[in-house]
Amino acid sequence: MNDLPDDLNSIIETADRELQAEDVPPHARPIHAVMKVARALGLPGLPLVPLTEHHPEKDSLPDLITQRISSWYQELYGDRLNLDPSANARVAIIADGDIWEGNLPIIFGGLVAPSRKLPDTTGKNPNAPKIYNPCAHLTGITQARLNRFTNEDINEVVDLYNLGHNSREAFKRFRNFDPLFVRAEADWAAATLHLTAQRPDYGQSLYSSYQVAEKFMKGIYKIITNETPTRVHGLGDIFKKLKSDCLIRGMGNLEPLLVKIPYNSSARYEAPIDRSVAYHAHKSSLELVGQLGTVGYSDYHQSYK
Repeated sequence: MNDLPDDLNSIIETADRELQAEDVPPHARPIHAVMKVARALGLPGLPLVPLTEHHPEKDSLPDLITQRISSWYQELYGDRLNLDPSANARVAIIADGDIWEGNLPIIFGGLVAPSRKLPDTTGKNPNAPKIYNPCAHLTGITQARLNRFTNEDINEVVDLYNLGHNSREAFKRFRNFDPLFVRAEADWAAATLHLTAQRPDYGQSLYSSYQVAEKFMKGIYKIITNETPTRVHGLGDIFKKLKSDCLIRGMGNLEPLLVKIPYNSSARYEAPIDRSVAYHAHKSSLELVGQLGTVGYSDYHQSYK
């Protein structure tokens, strides 16, 4: 059997500390650590992930090193290594009188089919097309509760799923253009959290939804004009400057959404905010991002042809 370097654990520890200082998130560190360890040992051919079937007596030295790195990380970080594909991509949904948190997992192919039935995974054909049921991905949902959902409830789940999916695609298009989009995406997460928490804060959610809309529109304006909109007060003014200065087409049906995202300077403090106000602001901000993210993307590229 190949012998592992005596100081391998120390090398992995050093690599992990470097990745920590570089602000690499825990779930992404194992693969980056393999590359750092490979450079430290002068072994550029290390596999990035461990073998599915591991045989300590038969595996090559590179395979054993990658396996040790993987085991080291599993022992130290545990569940923190698990990647949550719906991170920063959750929506709040009112169904059957309560607010639910809906996850938006990444789907590679498959069918979207809402249903009152939770998925039955027994005896499934692995070659059959994957079916994604948004209703089954509500956090804490049970079959008994899902049975009570009306058609309107299911439609609401699908509506929010589509709004969230379109918003995530919009952020994916623009995220690397300007930090405003990163901040707006974080505000989306905050708006959802404050609606779905065990102790919800509707004022904070409303404020966060407003920030989503404001930062996204300002971000679109900035990357098209290379300037930050000035002398604007409220979403209405920003929207007008987008139409006048950026000449973005297809925005006629977006203006009514702004009315549902009211600005309330004391929403985060003492002003009582109704649940329905915060919820409709959440929905409208996502719809604005999804639609503006499509027309804005088209006009952004048109202006640079």
